[in-house]
Amino acid sequence: MLEKNNVYVRIYNADCEDNFNLIFRIEKETNNFEEYINRVNNLDDPVYNEVCGVIVNERPDVIGVSVSTSAYKSALNIARLSKKLNPNVKIVFGGIYPTVLPEEVLQTKLVDIVVRGEGEFTFLEVIKALEGGESIRGILGVPFIAEDGSIVHNPNRELIADLGTLPFPARHLVLDVKRVPHNPY
Repeated sequence: MLEKNNVYVRIYNADCEDNFNLIFRIEKETNNFEEYINRVNNLDDPVYNEVCGVIVNERPDVIGVSVSTSAYKSALNIARLSKKLNPNVKIVFGGIYPTVLPEEVLQTKLVDIVVRGEGEFTFLEVIKALEGGESIRGILGVPFIAEDGSIVHNPNRELIADLGTLPFPARHLVLDVKRVPHNPY
């Protein structure tokens, strides 16, 4: 949706076979959950070093992170590292976890904006507002932290009635796409 609307986009998937799936494989193969937790929490882990390298190379103004419940801790670590590399970068979380628990996510002070529910149109409006220096206050489906530190919950956006109006996924924008496992979902 962003590319279709002339927004420069790059997609990075840190969940490749040689990255986070390796962490899950360690837990499964060694039956050592503690080792798994140690790797997720180790900000010097090669996975996070690679993520930082991509951020340094791409120099994004906005980083959008799709966050499942199981990936919440690592997503926060990515936000933490991103802010360390560039304190002005805007971090936007979307996905099931931030949709269900937006206040918890925003209270970390690592995430600037949450996109609740279906993000195609919401995230586009967020990006356009940020590009234009405009407020996100009126964007449907967006909780955010106001200047006074309070959390504002904009009303929900209606579900997309006709999914056929959406463009196909822009897989050609994935950095190092050959490393990303192609699976049916």
